[in-house]
Amino acid sequence: MNSKKRKLPKFNRKHVIYISVLAVIVVVIASLLVFKQEYTIDYSPEYKLQLESLGNQINLLKSSYGSSPDNKTLQLSLLQKYYEYDITVAKASSLRPEKGNEPYLLINNDSAKAIILVHGFTASPWETRELGEFLHKNGFTVYGVRLFGHGTEVEQLKFSEWEQWYHSVEYSYQSLRYYSPNIYVGGVSIGGSLSFVLARNHPDLKGVVSMGTPISLQNKQSKLAFIAKYFMDYTAAASLTEEEKLYYYGKRAVAGVAELYGAINKYKKNLDNINQPVLIMQATRDPTVVPSSADIIYSGLTGSKGKKIIWYEEDKHVLLKSSSKEKVFDDILGFLQRN
Repeated sequence: MNSKKRKLPKFNRKHVIYISVLAVIVVVIASLLVFKQEYTIDYSPEYKLQLESLGNQINLLKSSYGSSPDNKTLQLSLLQKYYEYDITVAKASSLRPEKGNEPYLLINNDSAKAIILVHGFTASPWETRELGEFLHKNGFTVYGVRLFGHGTEVEQLKFSEWEQWYHSVEYSYQSLRYYSPNIYVGGVSIGGSLSFVLARNHPDLKGVVSMGTPISLQNKQSKLAFIAKYFMDYTAAASLTEEEKLYYYGKRAVAGVAELYGAINKYKKNLDNINQPVLIMQATRDPTVVPSSADIIYSGLTGSKGKKIIWYEEDKHVLLKSSSKEKVFDDILGFLQRN
């Protein structure tokens, strides 16, 4: 009985190359996932002792606060000690020497209102400092956050996760809540994303200021960062002035861009749970964030008690450093005073 021989599929050279490359990619990614590097900041023994001492002092003040929550002197001491701990962590993390990279605290003893200001990706508290000083003069205590992995060494950003950035924002809230019952939050770019997460987690916040907060980025290739991070460490940042080079990283960690998308996905899914008043500020010709992000955020805020978009005829992403900054400052102050 004759039987036909089964024909095997033919593979040309191109097919073999494609399959080989795909196999290599799969093996490399799997290996990197299994043996993922973890970046830890190794504090010096001196800083470890300082942080341990400050932690003990904070715990003692919190114990006293529990029995005397209306003691103004105690409230102030607790806030100042939290900030001292925060800035010590920054110094222990190889803080850049230029003044402006550190977190800042501007206390207004004549007001019960406070605001948390959050800078953007690869930036530092310098980005929000001028606005912070303006709001401080106009009746607010201001906490300028330094996000984890920022204002120090770009290698820290490479191995950081967006949840660590959020922890920096949460820390400032936990610090201020002992001092002020009326806390607002405002953020630039990814700082706006983290501000929305904070507002979702703490409905007692009085309002949110969103400045150039992304839903979509102009650089479409950035969506591939979750894969590209396994094959490249950094990409060039946008051109910086000599002053900006002191406060922004000159390159972007690709893994950090992937984490940025993680933060975006987190907050945009919860926009309908934001109940606070929200001010959305967006440049019409933003080179970093797709301007329609503002419209999407506005539409998603179905539960907000009061929302507003203000558009600025600008081609600069960071409105706080644009030619319209005086109007931006006034618009923010007006929103905060009304709410």
